[in-house]
Amino acid sequence: MRTVEFSAVFGVVPGFGHDNDGRAEPLALVAAAWDVAAEAERSAHGLYVGAALAERRVLYPRDQGCPEGGEVSVEAMGACNVRCEDPSAWRDGVRRVVEATRLKLGQATVRIVFRDVEDELLTGRRNDDAS
Repeated sequence: MRTVEFSAVFGVVPGFGHDNDGRAEPLALVAAAWDVAAEAERSAHGLYVGAALAERRVLYPRDQGCPEGGEVSVEAMGACNVRCEDPSAWRDGVRRVVEATRLKLGQATVRIVFRDVEDELLTGRRNDDAS
């Protein structure tokens, strides 16, 4: 089945030309901001935009403010479950949640990437011991 997935990478320290010190745990910081935004989206539009989070290091030119070793960032990623979510409404919800999270984290910009992908839903119990 075809569906759409998204990814968005959030810096956790506002601005450029900084180091990576002095911030709370990056995953916890983004998770808290995302959850507040996703709950607000659920209250307003009936859809909680779920996401998986992974810590990342974003590299860009040092003369443009990239800290040594890269900027500590967190990627949020997820996919529309077309079995129970409208893809157009889901995309709109993703945009609103990403924007609210961006603002909460004090980030000037965040890029959202949407991709068309193949989706498989595995269900049931796996039985490796069957003879």
